[in-house]
Amino acid sequence: MQAEQILSRGLTRRQSLPLVMVFPGAFLAAACGSPPKIRRSEGIWKQEEVERLAKAMLEEPQYNDIAYAGQTLLDNQQGRLVLGKESHGLVQDGQLQFSTAKNLPGPLRTYIVYDRPLTIMDIPSRNLGEPPLHLQAPTVIRAPSINLGNNFMGSMSDLMFKFSVAKEMFNFQAMDLVASYAFQLSNERYNLPQDEVNSQRIRRALISSGVIGDVDAGKLADNIAHFYIVPNYLLAKDQNRFTSNDMQYLGLFEDLANEFTNAGVLQKTNDTYAWTGDYQSEWFRLGLM
Repeated sequence: MQAEQILSRGLTRRQSLPLVMVFPGAFLAAACGSPPKIRRSEGIWKQEEVERLAKAMLEEPQYNDIAYAGQTLLDNQQGRLVLGKESHGLVQDGQLQFSTAKNLPGPLRTYIVYDRPLTIMDIPSRNLGEPPLHLQAPTVIRAPSINLGNNFMGSMSDLMFKFSVAKEMFNFQAMDLVASYAFQLSNERYNLPQDEVNSQRIRRALISSGVIGDVDAGKLADNIAHFYIVPNYLLAKDQNRFTSNDMQYLGLFEDLANEFTNAGVLQKTNDTYAWTGDYQSEWFRLGLM
């Protein structure tokens, strides 16, 4: 399928980062003794092992994005419908599966499945004589598993483990952000339907097979998922929470932190880091590079 190329521009639609609540249960668990270790062995995780990881993430309330992602993961494991909310309906809710494998290409990967059959749409152009936008939308997008490579089987610290899984959990918000951005750009050139059912079909098509600038939309969402947790990276680095081994894998976050700080959209105030200004325009500028 020839995906329509959408040229990159600045964001006009603002979305706020998630508000993070304090979770008293995490402090109660800590008070009752040290929790069992995070699973490091190869194989498919049991639900209780995934929940144990999620609760361990909640025990890091000073890192608000890690705690937020931990609560999202715990809710998902306990049957609450959260993935659909995180992605504004793009992703179908279902219990995420975790597994650890030695032969995984790369350290960690979320597997997204675009279920068939496809819905095919031709969207007329607003410009006379321009061909229509041809889109193919999967009926359902699912995220069935998060797979961890052998780097997570012993060499990384617990905090690095939690930090990396948090990034994967933010994939769902990033998918929503990118799909909405692509929809907005497409709507400037094509007569996109505005009703909820058809606009969701188009958003699914754009995230699964669209191109923004020269970047695949799914790849752009993965890029942006990293950006959400840059403030937590900086705080943990300031507190010397990452090991020297962890830092070998964190060069990307160091580069991103420098870019955002120099652009003036990430600032440190009272020992915390926060986004400021039109930070999402900077996210898309970097994500599309």
